[in-house]
Amino acid sequence: MSWDPDSQLNLGATVDPEVGPLFCEIGVKCQKQYRAAVEGIFRCIEEELKSNSIYRGKAINGKDEPDFLDTNSVNGEQVVYSSETLLQLESKRVGLS
Repeated sequence: MSWDPDSQLNLGATVDPEVGPLFCEIGVKCQKQYRAAVEGIFRCIEEELKSNSIYRGKAINGKDEPDFLDTNSVNGEQVVYSSETLLQLESKRVGLS
């Protein structure tokens, strides 16, 4: 399949000045006729992340050289999120399940 030269695939990341990259975003702008192909790409990405991501079920920091965080001592009832972060988590935008 050939794509329209005006189609766009955008990759981006939200970066916190203190902890670094928080999550990445993938966006596509194209004609409606390519919708099924784009949805297929996103399904493939989702399946890959669900089954093979080394970050699956783990918490990481967003430093230039990320580390896994030990969450065993974290009490979820005492964690406070900003309204923007909470919205991201609730919408599963960061891939939590």
